[in-house]
Amino acid sequence: MNFLDPLTFFKIKKQQSLSLFCFFYILFFSIAIFIILCKVTNPYLILYILMGVLVIYFLIKYSEVTLALFLVVGKFKTDPRLSFLKPLDLTLVLAFLIIISIIVGLILKKKKPHFPKVFMLYLPFILMIIISLSYTPNLDIGLDKAFRFFILTGLAIIAPFWLLLSEKKLKRFFLTLLIAGFLASVNSLNMLGGYNRFVSPGGLSIQLGYDAAVAIIVLWYLLLADLSFFKRIPWYTLFPILFIGLIGSGARRSVVAVFLCSVVGLILYKRMILDLFILSSLGILTLLVIDIPIASLNYLGTLLKYNLTDTFSSRTPLMQIGLDIVSKYPIFGVGIGGYSYFSPNPSLYNYPHNLILEIWSEIGIIAAISIFCLLIASFWEAINNILDKELRYKKLMILILALLIIGFVESSVSGDINDLKPMWLYISLPFVLMSINNIDILNNSHENKKKCKPESSFTFYRNRFINI
Repeated sequence: MNFLDPLTFFKIKKQQSLSLFCFFYILFFSIAIFIILCKVTNPYLILYILMGVLVIYFLIKYSEVTLALFLVVGKFKTDPRLSFLKPLDLTLVLAFLIIISIIVGLILKKKKPHFPKVFMLYLPFILMIIISLSYTPNLDIGLDKAFRFFILTGLAIIAPFWLLLSEKKLKRFFLTLLIAGFLASVNSLNMLGGYNRFVSPGGLSIQLGYDAAVAIIVLWYLLLADLSFFKRIPWYTLFPILFIGLIGSGARRSVVAVFLCSVVGLILYKRMILDLFILSSLGILTLLVIDIPIASLNYLGTLLKYNLTDTFSSRTPLMQIGLDIVSKYPIFGVGIGGYSYFSPNPSLYNYPHNLILEIWSEIGIIAAISIFCLLIASFWEAINNILDKELRYKKLMILILALLIIGFVESSVSGDINDLKPMWLYISLPFVLMSINNIDILNNSHENKKKCKPESSFTFYRNRFINI
């Protein structure tokens, strides 16, 4: 568990100490010159500049943290308490820093990503997006949706192959997601005693449920799985807060996803059956003691209905519109962004809340089949390597499989292709982890070759002389 040690997290190699000293020396020297030349009298402005530079330095140095923040910042940035950052779009700022980190890796560290061959399935999808712009009924909406996919969502797909290529980086990435979900759940405690469903700092209940679900899974698979039973007990104190956020949000799909991941956990971690019993008891006790809004409980209660049409009644008409479009335009779809053209309320209902159906109805069957096959390939890569007894990072792969399950459930009943950035990133993670595994094998083989290198005759006789 060294990745939880602050000294390890902020560890700086001795070779980098001189360059770090130079960086801060130049930083303070530049600020001093700025103060003199611009005659700055506001001390807070100097402090803001200094803090901003330090934050940017941290986010570039620990780019895996930046990538995790890039996935969750949309759920926090509309919080009124962050209104002082209103001139800045935090999503674009983080995307820019991720691009800078990739460029630094390419130029200075000479990192070359190794994309799997299965990623060739993205080519027909991308090609059909470009072609569909020629016949979409809403060109402005189509261009906006396409550019956001290429620039922002596409970044979530490819960035892990540069920024997550080590075990420590991957764990920091997951740990950041855990912290974000925990903070969102803590924020929801202010809503106890009310009548409405709990919401995230951004104002949506669905986002809160999703963040809490991801935090629960990361806590379960990343932290608890490595600890003995008695060392796991202190971590149980975090679960009630996450349960409050999950149940209070009334997010049905997040509850379903956590249940499915719990079943997977029982299959793969039989020694944690007692933990599941304890956590289930904590969840029930939380429901009995804490005043969860009746609106949340009623909304979750629809999961007990036998008729799925009734359970997801708010999604059914939207999916039906998508199915109608598919029946009329099965080959090429209506063009990216064209779904809203057929919607009775384009400003509110502008996608069918199902990823594959959205791709099929707007971009065509070729693109839908490509993404469906890519999704299957990602699941297969995770499951196949979990069954491999020689895989070093099996526990991380199990966590990735759980996140894929959460992402798949999410994409089945909500979100459009740009809202589902986490899902697109999760698809990449099994291949990223195998890249880490292959890099370790290669490095170990190089070390073994060095150890097995035969001694020269001079070294041989010198060692014999020393031993005598």
